[in-house]
Amino acid sequence: MVRLLNKEGRLSYRVGIKRVSRIMKINGIRADYRQPKRTAREQNKPIKMKTY
Repeated sequence: MVRLLNKEGRLSYRVGIKRVSRIMKINGIRADYRQPKRTAREQNKPIKMKTY
């Protein structure tokens, strides 16, 4: 976000990570992070059941 704002050049000043994170926190904006990839092995893992 910081690189994008600085590269765009609309602002007459440079912004930093602290300013951007503070404004995002105030406005309730959260960053969209990549989710970990799930392998087929994890999805088809058998469920262990207890036998009595």
